[in-house]
Amino acid sequence: MKKYPVGVRLLLAFYCIGLFVVIVSVAGVLTGIVPLDAEGQAYFAALGPIDFVISGIALVLTLCATVALFKMKSISITLFGLELILSILQTAYEVYRGIAKTATTDCIGYALTLGILYYLVTLRKKGTLT
Repeated sequence: MKKYPVGVRLLLAFYCIGLFVVIVSVAGVLTGIVPLDAEGQAYFAALGPIDFVISGIALVLTLCATVALFKMKSISITLFGLELILSILQTAYEVYRGIAKTATTDCIGYALTLGILYYLVTLRKKGTLT
């Protein structure tokens, strides 16, 4: 059995739980099981096909990055980095369209992802990620 550093274990748990919560939450909203307030309804009504494609790509990138991290592969750095870039572009696109809810939570997410990328680069330099 592979020995995972504690930080990698925490990241794997965080991303696995996070992916599950996002998928269940979006499914709940799209099916109407989870009610939205007026602001949430307006936001979802303003989303178009491009928004859903971008979100789908981000979800797939995150899933692939998580699997790569589970396999202790350094490609996880590239995949998490691409997801970060895509998220920044998506937020910029939402701001441009005037539908961005809040940039504060997005910025916190970007900062966390940068910290994760720094940690993963450190692991690669130590030879932990191959």
